[in-house]
Amino acid sequence: MNSQENVKPPPKLLDRVRHRLRLQHASLRTEHAYLSWIERFIRFHKLRHPIEMGVAEIERFLTYLAVERHISASTQNQAFNALVFLYQQVLEIDLGRFDALRARRTRRLPVVLSRGEVKQLLDGLATLPTRGPWSNRMKLQSWKIAIFITSWSVSDPVDENAEYSEPSSWIRCR
Repeated sequence: MNSQENVKPPPKLLDRVRHRLRLQHASLRTEHAYLSWIERFIRFHKLRHPIEMGVAEIERFLTYLAVERHISASTQNQAFNALVFLYQQVLEIDLGRFDALRARRTRRLPVVLSRGEVKQLLDGLATLPTRGPWSNRMKLQSWKIAIFITSWSVSDPVDENAEYSEPSSWIRCR
């Protein structure tokens, strides 16, 4: 027998990534997402092997995702984490610092109503139309809001003129 017949070829890159993720007990969804981002990264750079690329190519890919594809910050972070995993855990290459243009997280402020505003809202429910094509749907939606609001029990009184009241006295709704 020839010694060359017994030599196995080294595992392919994505198989190495898959193996490393499974060693770390990553979920199958994480595995699928990371493999997908790594494949997109390789295709974006016209099938170049990641070992031939570095920080500049990663920054270019992440900037492309933010600027051209308009992806959310969390999606870009997932792509970033997949590529960092590839380079640090699989290829064992330290990448250093990144300066890619990152997508911005949208700030969401909670809707908080005072007791007076809740009272106005509930009083306004009584004035909804009782007839017409949308009346039943409006009643249903308004009752959902009213039930949600009234399900919050607030026991301490609120000073309507105060600039700030304790969070326990707020009524929060969506």
